[in-house]
Amino acid sequence: MEVKKSIKEAGLLNPLFVLPEKEGIYEVYVGNNRFIAAKKLGYTEIDCYVAEPEDNPKEMDQFFKMKVTDFPRE
Repeated sequence: MEVKKSIKEAGLLNPLFVLPEKEGIYEVYVGNNRFIAAKKLGYTEIDCYVAEPEDNPKEMDQFFKMKVTDFPRE
């Protein structure tokens, strides 16, 4: 997996984008491939940007645009 190799060599360079679900539980919205690769490498903590949809509707528009480009890779 190229993402795993990249993270192993250079670290996780960009934060994930997540949405809160329940207290202490978050859904990875953008960066799922990086999340899976980092978990396989033993990461227990990952930098994330947490979106609060009720606080900023424009922010959610950006999230939706980003999600379109975050397709699974082999």
